[in-house]
Amino acid sequence: LELKWSVAVDGGTVQSGTAELPLIAARQSGEVTIPFALPAARHADSRAYLNVDFVLKEATPWAPRGEPLAWDQFKLPLAAASPAPGVIPSGAPLKAAMRGEALVIAGHGFEIAFDRRRGTLASWRANGQDLIETGPELCVWRAPIDNDGVHRRRQRAGEWETARLFELFFRPRALEFEADGAESVTVYVEGQMLPQAFSLAYDCQYVYTVFADGRVLVDLAAAPYGDWPEVVGRLGLKMTLPGRYENVEWFGLGPGECYPDSRAAARVGHYRSGLDGLHTPY
Repeated sequence: LELKWSVAVDGGTVQSGTAELPLIAARQSGEVTIPFALPAARHADSRAYLNVDFVLKEATPWAPRGEPLAWDQFKLPLAAASPAPGVIPSGAPLKAAMRGEALVIAGHGFEIAFDRRRGTLASWRANGQDLIETGPELCVWRAPIDNDGVHRRRQRAGEWETARLFELFFRPRALEFEADGAESVTVYVEGQMLPQAFSLAYDCQYVYTVFADGRVLVDLAAAPYGDWPEVVGRLGLKMTLPGRYENVEWFGLGPGECYPDSRAAARVGHYRSGLDGLHTPY
């Protein structure tokens, strides 16, 4: 076997190499030194990982040279970096204003509108193109699987359906905003996510921060109250995109699926895929 290693910062490789493996007898162990240096952070949210791959050193009848047989990934410590300053397009400060029941935030080449009656992000346009159709909004539903008791109605799947978790809707209480000069606008939305039967709900506080360079950060704090099932299928944000988008790029676990607890089948990296590549025909 041959050991190949690499150090990646925010998904980009900054160091790589190989390391000699000692001869290790069966049921014995050995030590390997990997000659890497701790990398520098690129920004305040940078993440760095050491990737280790064990590959075939020579071709075999069943696999070519370089075929990976095992791998692991280790998160590396990084020195704190100063937050990157906000990028403000020259001569194009953010503008925020109410237009009827909509809060409209406009910047250089983009416009974002919030529906005050529904408390949701109603539209997001950049360079004349719609970027979203609905969302983001809290979602606690997913399709049940056999482990949830699909065929045993007294288990989790039955509890989720009884609680009507598949039809939650958002009922807003307040929507306010404040501008931080020309650099950003912060939108605060409070309300409840609840089903048609109002016996349970999530109290939600959304905080949207719109920056002059077109970025939008979303923070959500949700607190349950009422007679909730002991376990819900998921806690996440749901957003609908226009159908014309076919390619996905992300920094996170990949390139395929893995269990959310063990995460043993995926590693953190920078990935790209078409939509068909993200579908698993169970």
